[in-house]
Amino acid sequence: NGVTHNIITGDWYDRGFHGLGMAYGAIEMDRRLSKSVDGNVYLCVGNHFYLERDENPEMYIIQPNPFIKPQMSIPVPEEPIFKLVDKLKIGTVQIDFFHYNKLNKDYVAYREPDTTYHIGIYHDDSVVPGWVREMDGYTGTSSQAYINKIYANIDLAIHGHIHAKVGTTSIELMSGVKVPLIIPGALGITQNKEVYKHTEVELPLIEIDDDSNITISMVPFSTHISE
Repeated sequence: NGVTHNIITGDWYDRGFHGLGMAYGAIEMDRRLSKSVDGNVYLCVGNHFYLERDENPEMYIIQPNPFIKPQMSIPVPEEPIFKLVDKLKIGTVQIDFFHYNKLNKDYVAYREPDTTYHIGIYHDDSVVPGWVREMDGYTGTSSQAYINKIYANIDLAIHGHIHAKVGTTSIELMSGVKVPLIIPGALGITQNKEVYKHTEVELPLIEIDDDSNITISMVPFSTHISE
């Protein structure tokens, strides 16, 4: 599809690996993925990252970086296989990564003065509508004031974390503006529940032209459930 940048919305690893030794085959596939887009793979940190934190292969493939460092000594590649950043700017399109935070839910980033389109990448059920939370088995609700603050300066929100296939929906702010939310669902089957047994997900393909105009299309991606 002519992809030049690949964004992963979190929880790339939680496959039963305990340490790097068992994961080298999977990491080699990560290297190939990265090479296919000239190293432009960007990772949003999800909640599963913190399971066996330093032994999670995700910790290895994002090193070295100034944001999250291992607490114990692990081998570090010369260059990160996947990039971990807070912000990515392509022309005048601003992409902010709201990495999962257990304590601080203030997922707000202000748009720069020259920004013409602002995309947020999220990994937390606190910022999705209540009916999506319920669909995925989460409890709790977020106030309208909180949601309004989160999305007040966002033109498009893309969500990981939600395993059920939701697709494209929207959330209405106090101003009446509707912000589109893309919630593809898990790329693999993660639990033995019917709501998670989708055969494919629709992934957003965002085209940015030389004038920073945006075109969004959805591309099917198989979960290989038959296998």
